[in-house]
Amino acid sequence: MAFRPDRARVLASGLVLRAVLLALLLVALVLLVRTGRYPATSLLAAVAVAASIVELSRRTRHALEAREPEAPVGALHGASRQVGASSLRLRTGLLLVQTTLCTALLVGAGLFVRSLDRASSVDLGISTARLLDIRIDLGSAGMPRDQQKVFYRDAVERLRAVPGVKLAGSIQGTPFGSNSAEGIKVPGLDTIRGLPGGGPYYFRVTPGALEALGVRLLRGRLFTDADGPKSPPVAVISDLMARHIWKGEDALGKCFIAGDDGRCREIVGIIRDVHRQEIEEAPFMLYFTPG
Repeated sequence: MAFRPDRARVLASGLVLRAVLLALLLVALVLLVRTGRYPATSLLAAVAVAASIVELSRRTRHALEAREPEAPVGALHGASRQVGASSLRLRTGLLLVQTTLCTALLVGAGLFVRSLDRASSVDLGISTARLLDIRIDLGSAGMPRDQQKVFYRDAVERLRAVPGVKLAGSIQGTPFGSNSAEGIKVPGLDTIRGLPGGGPYYFRVTPGALEALGVRLLRGRLFTDADGPKSPPVAVISDLMARHIWKGEDALGKCFIAGDDGRCREIVGIIRDVHRQEIEEAPFMLYFTPG
């Protein structure tokens, strides 16, 4: 049987297909191994792409080896040959489209897994492991503020008495939730240069809330039961806020005035920076007050 030119073109298209797939495999490996931090993800993606190439090669080989029925000698021979070659070309083209789409999906999945791994390794400044966030809006229910404080205090005490609960506290606003911003004044400074992320933002917390969030204390202390409404006003600030306002100085023992309070809050603790809304966000100032 003679080797027809149409069959040669189909075979050449199969070789081109394999070359394209190999190039896609190399691109996937370069994208996934580029950082060198996710060898397991890279290996899985490479195996998946290689498996798709093997399957495509098998299907292509079967398609090329398939023989069209022998055409009768005569006028129908040329038409039958053209139909067989067109069928092979269509089948190979469909395989090319299918495998290209599958490879693109595999590469996209590998990049998504890598991004997810990278996001999970970001230090958020808090510990989310075994952390339960319960949100109650008593203000919308019309409860007076004094009664709200009593309710929250009693609720925290009851939670602490539950077996298995190690730490509990209440906080007005939460990271990756609602939070507020309020201007501050620092004695001795005429102005405070802002940061791209805005602020200063603040949270009002009860003793035990920062410990429950798993913040990392760098210097000083966190709030205790002694930090009440009748005690001198205090605050815990982020490390970035300390370095931004009191450059080259130790912020512990310094004070700032928040809002229209008029009282200068003494800084008793400095904690590692806490993310406010997003995994990747612009720098901002943050502080905590007893509440």
